[in-house]
Amino acid sequence: MKVLFVTGIFACTLSNVCLAQNSTILTSIYEDRELSMLELSISESDFMGKSSDFDFDLLDDKPEMTKEERKKQNRKLKKEVRKLEWEEGNPQAAWIMSYPESGIAHIMNIIQQSSHMATATNYGHILLKEDGTFERSENSVHIYENGPVWYNLDLEKPTKYVATRTHGTGYCLFCHPKQYYYGNFWWKSSSGVRIVDGARTFLQYNPKDVPKMIHFLRDPYDNVVARFSSYIGLMNANRPDLNIESRFPKNKDGFRKWCKLQDRGFQTVDLKWLPEELREMAKDVPCRQEFVKYARFHTNAFLMARFRKIEYMVLKYDEFAKDQSAAILKMNDFLGYPVNNTDIKQTIPGDGIWNFEKFYTLEERKIIEKLLRNLSKPPIWYHIRDYTPDFYHDSNNDNPDAQRIKEGQINDNPDEQRMKEGQ
Repeated sequence: MKVLFVTGIFACTLSNVCLAQNSTILTSIYEDRELSMLELSISESDFMGKSSDFDFDLLDDKPEMTKEERKKQNRKLKKEVRKLEWEEGNPQAAWIMSYPESGIAHIMNIIQQSSHMATATNYGHILLKEDGTFERSENSVHIYENGPVWYNLDLEKPTKYVATRTHGTGYCLFCHPKQYYYGNFWWKSSSGVRIVDGARTFLQYNPKDVPKMIHFLRDPYDNVVARFSSYIGLMNANRPDLNIESRFPKNKDGFRKWCKLQDRGFQTVDLKWLPEELREMAKDVPCRQEFVKYARFHTNAFLMARFRKIEYMVLKYDEFAKDQSAAILKMNDFLGYPVNNTDIKQTIPGDGIWNFEKFYTLEERKIIEKLLRNLSKPPIWYHIRDYTPDFYHDSNNDNPDAQRIKEGQINDNPDEQRMKEGQ
């Protein structure tokens, strides 16, 4: 592979239009085919299977409307959404908030399989069937007027709280920092896409009607590799002409090439958006932009729940690997869902942590740890640190304290332990 770095003044904005910026465009040359950062970019709406962005447009494509007419109509629609309220007698959304590719599709299936009750989603183009498979939706059905839409149309509907899939905001790929730094996380958490007579339209409901939330976490190292795999799948589906998988095969080498391309392409502008004291250290972080987005996402989710007074619980992907029955009981109890079945086939490999161990060196994991620790609020870091080298290795050695922590005999937070003991 021959790679050419071209100094330029372009960067993609939310609308995927290039504006002048002090940044560097990376152009990869494969044979006689050039790939620009714009071609490689995937916006949040692309994750929902649409090439144009939903962020500032609540309407279907209407080319006959002028730009000003569209803006005016969008402002009107946003005002109407803010006036809509959940009405007594309808179930309320309970967000299952997750960073993309954290295993949330698997967990939503477990909720349905264990409870025999339906779930909901902000992304109504897909239905989750009773057997765990997916199918495309032709018409979204709201759980209440203009609220989230049902993820499943066949199972019994819960009456109080509905587990509702959402990914908040800030998870674009190969994108300018403006795309993942800006955005009202609270309002974006209640937005998505719905299907009306086979056509995609914008979904937006009032987030103040969401009373509780499960904050779902996955090992950041594995989560980023899963994002890489998802990216290849999306590009294969939407840009087969780029033959992306031959350039970035789904293995360690392909992942490292993918990280290097992203790191070099946005290094100048990415570093300017980081706190000055972190810039030099961040240069050595592989897939730097991905880990910055991961830390920001989970910190924003925590802060939103805290300041919006949303009832809140953290749940981890690896909890389902270690004790699936216990994780189901914990999750369904919080949601108010029954537990009718815990005999669900385990499909998470190992203990759900470091499944892609060979994709990073130990030194890389440690420098990633420093970046995550500096970008995460302490309550979030308390959970993320379990996946860092020191904690992960402790859980796999003969340290008796680590073993007792693992068995639940003692707490690994000494302050919390003293509080429990009344000291």
